Amino acid sequence: MDAEARAEAVAGLDPSEDAELATLAELVTADPSPLVRAEAARQLGNEASLFSTMSLLGALEDLDPYVVAAAIEALEFSAGASIAPQLEPLLAHRSPAVREAAASAIEFLE
Repeated sequence: MDAEARAEAVAGLDPSEDAELATLAELVTADPSPLVRAEAARQLGNEASLFSTMSLLGALEDLDPYVVAAAIEALEFSAGASIAPQLEPLLAHRSPAVREAAASAIEFLE
């Protein structure tokens, strides 16, 4: 299955189901495609839990800025203000999209 088809399948996963949440947590860091990892991050953002937050924080280390920005945006809506300090280093990221996402999330969370 190609990356677009896998990303579409990931978009259909329900993070409120334990097994699907675990799958999303694995995909956000382990899938070879940034498209799939970013979609997993977006889906994890639909579940406000410690497990999803920890998975998204791990995705902030991704080498692909598209994935990092998706993780930041997911955290903005699923995590509390306590994660804002963890986003601050991303204000100096090499990618303008990541810097913008981090600034927006920090402003929203504070």
